[in-house]
Amino acid sequence: MYKKLIIACIIIFVLVFAITFSLTYIKTKEEAQDTKSTIASRMKDVPLINLLKDEVDIKVSGNRLEDMSLNEDIISELNYYIEKMKKLDDKVTVQSIIKGEGEKVKFTTDYKNMKIEKSGKEEYYEIPSQYSNELEQLFERGMFTSFDITQNNKIWNKVEIEDEYSKQKKELQKSKFKEFSDNTKLVAYTKEHKIVSSNNANDNFYITIGTRDNEIYLQLMGRSVLGVYYKAHRSYYQIQEDLYDYLSQMMRNTKPSQTKQDQSNYDWVEEIEIKDIVNNINSVVKGKDAKDLVDFLFNKHTVEGTLGQFEEKRYELTLKGKGRTQNIIAYENNIQLNGKVYQVKSVDIIISAYANTP
Repeated sequence: MYKKLIIACIIIFVLVFAITFSLTYIKTKEEAQDTKSTIASRMKDVPLINLLKDEVDIKVSGNRLEDMSLNEDIISELNYYIEKMKKLDDKVTVQSIIKGEGEKVKFTTDYKNMKIEKSGKEEYYEIPSQYSNELEQLFERGMFTSFDITQNNKIWNKVEIEDEYSKQKKELQKSKFKEFSDNTKLVAYTKEHKIVSSNNANDNFYITIGTRDNEIYLQLMGRSVLGVYYKAHRSYYQIQEDLYDYLSQMMRNTKPSQTKQDQSNYDWVEEIEIKDIVNNINSVVKGKDAKDLVDFLFNKHTVEGTLGQFEEKRYELTLKGKGRTQNIIAYENNIQLNGKVYQVKSVDIIISAYANTP
């Protein structure tokens, strides 16, 4: 009697549990689907202009240049003008004077209106007339001082090089255009006020690049700062030293380094811990970035030096790999290790670029 009652209770419990579990599972699944639908609906309702303002990488094309990457300052200024635009309720005709594309949206503008589109959805905005000319100038500056101008050698028809140190001038053969581009390697965009002038005021190369309709001017300042100029526009970039070596060999008959002994001494490095002393920020650089940073710190131009009177510590680096460590202190233009000081121009800017710190 009691056994049958116990068995019956167990069966009832199992049935109730199974039914409750099934109902809970179905409800949870429905709620999850509802949540996904809500998120998708909200994403769909996000104004396209907000997505455009969130873009970090934007390429633009016009009737003279195509697929030019805008640097961070240009994008920041573009967002200022985007804030001034007024949404239109009706569709309008927008001529494709400038076309732009980011990861999230595309846009077209004729400086009077802007069309923003994504996956078949379109929005139209009016650009206040007082900002039309400023926006046109912004896109011109963004395209013609883009670092991509140094890479798009297919549109070049001449390259002239002048060495301020040797007073030599030379026109580069067209067969060497790609070689010039390949030796111009970007590290990071840099703001004008961060540029550290070379100790040798004459250590500059001036390059004129001619295209079908325009001339763009480059200035290599020291070994690793490249200015790009067009009309009154200018932008500055931190680059690797390959271009300096390439031009020095061409214009000054300097010989390329026979070995890379300094770099090979640090082949064991797998990662670099970086402590930003000023901003109290820690970061880690690994893999190829770590190798590239080591190559910059210990290249053929690294020589023993002395600290400037007012030079302050900027970074503490800890090189790690294969059970080994090496501590380095970085200043503005010098590094210190094992009790010795070595001159490395603009080292704080380079480390900042790799560490993504202010």
